[in-house]
Amino acid sequence: SVQPKRGCAGARCDGKVCKILHDPDVLPPHHYVATYRYLQDVFGADVIIHVGTHGNLEFLPGKKLGLSENCLPDLCLFEAPHLYVYNSDNPSEGIIAKRRSYATLCDHLQTVQGPAAGPEEFRDLDALLAEWEKEGAAGGPRDPELARAIKNETERLKLDLMTEDPGPDFENHVHRARETIALVRGTLVQDGLHVFGEIPEGRRLARFLHSILRNDRGPDSLAAAAAAALGADLEKLAGNPDGFDDKTFANFSAILAKVEELSLEIIAVALGTEPGEPRTVVVRNVLEALGGTAKDPGALARGLEKPLKRLDGIRKRLARSREIDSLLNAMAGNHTPPGPSGLITKGREDIIPTGRNFFASDPGRLPSPAGTVRGKKLADGLIEKFLSEEGRHPENVAIFWMCNDLMWADGECLAQILALIGATPARAADGKVAGVIPVPLAELGRPRIDVTIRVSGLLRDSFPGAIDLVDGAVRAVAALNEDPESNFVRKHALERMKKSRGDPDAFRNSTRRIFCSAPGTYGAGVALAVAASAWRTEKDLADVFLLWNDRTYGEDGHGIECPGALRDCLSTVDVTFCKTASDESDLLACSGHHSAHGGLAAAAKSLRGNGVKNYYGDTRDASRVTIRTLADEMRRVAGTKLLNRNWIEGLKRHGYKGAGDISKRVSRLCGWKAATGEADDRLFDELAKTFVLDDDNREFFVENNPHALEEILRRLLEAAARGLWKAPADLSEKLKEHYLRLEGVMEELAGPGVGNRQGGAINVFVKDSLADAESDLNPAATTTLADKP
Repeated sequence: SVQPKRGCAGARCDGKVCKILHDPDVLPPHHYVATYRYLQDVFGADVIIHVGTHGNLEFLPGKKLGLSENCLPDLCLFEAPHLYVYNSDNPSEGIIAKRRSYATLCDHLQTVQGPAAGPEEFRDLDALLAEWEKEGAAGGPRDPELARAIKNETERLKLDLMTEDPGPDFENHVHRARETIALVRGTLVQDGLHVFGEIPEGRRLARFLHSILRNDRGPDSLAAAAAAALGADLEKLAGNPDGFDDKTFANFSAILAKVEELSLEIIAVALGTEPGEPRTVVVRNVLEALGGTAKDPGALARGLEKPLKRLDGIRKRLARSREIDSLLNAMAGNHTPPGPSGLITKGREDIIPTGRNFFASDPGRLPSPAGTVRGKKLADGLIEKFLSEEGRHPENVAIFWMCNDLMWADGECLAQILALIGATPARAADGKVAGVIPVPLAELGRPRIDVTIRVSGLLRDSFPGAIDLVDGAVRAVAALNEDPESNFVRKHALERMKKSRGDPDAFRNSTRRIFCSAPGTYGAGVALAVAASAWRTEKDLADVFLLWNDRTYGEDGHGIECPGALRDCLSTVDVTFCKTASDESDLLACSGHHSAHGGLAAAAKSLRGNGVKNYYGDTRDASRVTIRTLADEMRRVAGTKLLNRNWIEGLKRHGYKGAGDISKRVSRLCGWKAATGEADDRLFDELAKTFVLDDDNREFFVENNPHALEEILRRLLEAAARGLWKAPADLSEKLKEHYLRLEGVMEELAGPGVGNRQGGAINVFVKDSLADAESDLNPAATTTLADKP
């Protein structure tokens, strides 16, 4: 059975026919509750199982914990035991399912990930760039044919889609090419989806194991052993990658790519032996397979001792995964053992075997010491980037703080927030965080940067202590007797206090920096407005964000109404920020990203003007924490994943579900474009060519999931009609032709029948028009694609 619709965010959503998905004041429609009660009272279900991460039952209105019979999840589930098949990489939302729907989780493996590009993909371009560098070193004139060849090769590889226009300076073009190659080589992409109960085999198993081990580059790691086989010292090569120029880092990334390629081959050879095989046999097989490529066989043999032992342990753990057996065992009413959760690509082999009822982390130890180091690097990198671009320090940084920061990334964003305001965690003897300590200005060496934080609903409900920690730190810093020009937290607090003279809570209200939607609600509103086409201008989306997210959270209460506080904070913002910690999740992985971070950007721009920067942090490689623009991150994710042939082919193996996942990502890119404008026209051109004009891909959608193709076409046409995408005229006409053909296909598939079907028009409603809507569609408040030039 498919979970009933909680509400509708489709093209006819006008706020009357359809209700907003997470509005706490709106009950689910009758058929929603009736479906669950039918399953128990009529069908006679002994257990209810939700499959897939995740549904919406656990997000229904009600208390956040200790549910009563008046809470909708409790009312729907009633007395039935609840089991939930869940991805082991998602503790943030899995814990909500446990807390708000009594779920026993049966977790499963994360999908196999592999390199975004094969080892030979950049061979020709690497050679051309090396020749260009050689000519430059010689000091003579550069060969124009060589420049032309480099440009042609970057276009053939579509690297130009992943960088902003380098302009006429060809050296800048070369710089961008090196930078982009390094980004692609450092990116992993999902190889299709995980099939519940299956353990990867063959080459996919080798890639799965490699994804666990690849980020460990210590002296006893597999990477170090592989580097030794190539005659390289990985630690010496890495040095201080934060200080690499583009040439040095490009060379380092090329060597690292060879190290990873060799590491993968070593794993593949080791998989040809039985677990527990004498290490000498495995090493001998590896050396034989490598032939003469091992420059120092003795060093390789010694270096493989510990990584092969670790690999052996992971294989044994993986073999104990019994996902289907675990589910059947839980259905029989037996105990499901607990287990940890998180990102397996962060070296977390303790997550396997899967089939367990996962738990999260100890919030009292966050940020961890390692997370604190990475958080400071994020803060310093952000400030340095803004300084280099604007020549001054940012006064206020708006941050989307997600729950996965605390459950995946050791609290590095929490540490970044503290570092920005000039504070550091204070630790008790047992290692737990016991508070914060302001860093003296003389030691800090820069002004204290103010912050405006939009926390996710999951973080709000799961980590109230972390919210209180940050809230207390902000108040402590604002109270310091320092020059406001050296303490922007204090500066903005004083400005707001002047506006509220006579208010006994003036100081407290002037230091509120943490915002979210109302208690019991999840989402920032913007994604729903975009999905329902319920907006006309970017300011409409800004207004939706301000309306949804004006509740404040802190030590003195959660969900406090403080009118104007969010607007005041965002009016001084210079930079908006979010980050990624793993390729298992990115800014297109969930609509919550463009809803919250995109909403922050839209609201800050609406209040402050066009001077607001949008940045993105990258801590996937802990040794090289980087900050880039949101636009650059959009290009990276779209180029290495959404438009990547390997990624697309992996999802196509899964038919209907794979097509739906591709469609969702295209819609989310459109959401980012709507909220921030930061997605190039070239990306949209390529989306149209890849998923609509490409005959093979288009036929895949038509045969497996025409509704997914309809969504892609409708969103692209909407983007063009709104002026978000300056689509070439011929391309726009082709999209319209394909849309009309697809409608005919879908009508034929539907067969004969009666009743109304939802059409493909884009009906635009904004909040000012809803009060006057007296029918399902109010023509006076409607704009369709046909109305656009």
